[in-house]
Amino acid sequence: MTEPDYAELKRRLAELERNTGKHPSARVNRAWQNAVGYGLLLLGVAFLFWSIHIFLESYRAHVSFFTTVWCSLPLVAYVAGRHYGPFALRGPRIALVGVSVLLSYAGATNYDLIRDSIGEKYASGYIVVHGEDFDEDGPFTTTAFYTENRYAGFALSAFGIAFMFSCFGLPALTHLALKHGSM
Repeated sequence: MTEPDYAELKRRLAELERNTGKHPSARVNRAWQNAVGYGLLLLGVAFLFWSIHIFLESYRAHVSFFTTVWCSLPLVAYVAGRHYGPFALRGPRIALVGVSVLLSYAGATNYDLIRDSIGEKYASGYIVVHGEDFDEDGPFTTTAFYTENRYAGFALSAFGIAFMFSCFGLPALTHLALKHGSM
């Protein structure tokens, strides 16, 4: 029987600890990897918020173009489903519904801008009053619009309700158009 080489056993134990993460240098490497991973995640989230901000700014600058694209997406989806069939549209289905959801979000967050542009074009005597009010939670901003004709005001209010329903309905309609267009 041979006697064990204690130096060799010590070296193997140190290598095993280094490989299993019990060695201090492995913990430092893992901490560094975690820090880089979290840093990249933070940069990705910051880039996402920056790109959403840039998109919303371009949406505010070109409201009519984006609204036209948003309303025409179900028709485009139906034609694409008819032309390409059900199996070729997995990626485009996700893209078209995603664009529809993004434009719905942009429309819902900028509804005042859309209502004001329609009110100024089509309702005589359209004015918007922005005010500040207070309650138990503190100050908040209020917005009210007025028209010379009460029916124009009623029509703008009805448009607001229909617009908010379409913010939820058009993405669903886009998905259904893709689904039924490919049948």
